[in-house]
Amino acid sequence: MEDEKKKSPLPPIHTYSSDLADTLKGKELSMLDIAVSQNQKKQSEPIIEVKKNIWLLPISLILLFGCVLAALIIFGIQRRLSQTAPPSITKADIIATEGKLIIPIAPGQYLEEAINDGTILLNTAPGSLVRFSFILATTTAVQIPIPVESIAGAFGSIPSYFVRALQPDYVLGYHTGTEFNEPFIIFKTSSYETAFSGMIAWEKTMVEDVQPLFVSSVHFAENPTSTYTFSDAIIRNKDVRIAKNAAGQPVLYYALTDKETIVMTTNEETFAEIIGRLATSQFVQ
Repeated sequence: MEDEKKKSPLPPIHTYSSDLADTLKGKELSMLDIAVSQNQKKQSEPIIEVKKNIWLLPISLILLFGCVLAALIIFGIQRRLSQTAPPSITKADIIATEGKLIIPIAPGQYLEEAINDGTILLNTAPGSLVRFSFILATTTAVQIPIPVESIAGAFGSIPSYFVRALQPDYVLGYHTGTEFNEPFIIFKTSSYETAFSGMIAWEKTMVEDVQPLFVSSVHFAENPTSTYTFSDAIIRNKDVRIAKNAAGQPVLYYALTDKETIVMTTNEETFAEIIGRLATSQFVQ
């Protein structure tokens, strides 16, 4: 009996590890069976191709066409407005004026003579600004403007390097008054530093040089041989250089009102009017 008991097999011993292995093995087989079954099912089913969102294509094309059409319409309207809109003040105009007087200058004629002849034709209300447009007197209908170098060159001993730094555009004219007109000139410069140093150097002869063109100034007429001194002042928040005669009367004002604009005149009221109009012109542009 003892030998038979020794030869009989022992019952299997179940542990947590062996049970877990058997369970996982069974699950692996089950998942494999399911995967094979699903694959066979898909292969047996007919292939049906579903086209999703096919309606988006025509709508996209319609929207694209609409955007292009709208852009063309807007471009056409803007072009028509630019062709029909009234011209505004441009940089070449520099400043808005109430009048413009064309003054032909014959070869060899002095600029001051042409200005004096032209001022006889002035017929504007007091407080108006009138610009002179200087052209070369010719027999042809083509108007040839007098360049800025010729205008500045009429100012006697003005520094040449200052003249070379001037831009082509300038305005020379009068601020009309009840008793007399106040002359003014506006230069544009391409170099603030050159203009500043040039104006300071020119102060030695500036008053005498501008008298022929600014002869309408009452103080020039009363004191033609006076000595002049320059001093600083603030007018309309601008640093201004003022030349005064021996009696202490101001006869000339000049300032670099910004990085490229030079204003010269003979009256504080005229200077203030020009500064106000220059600011307005910048907003209009």
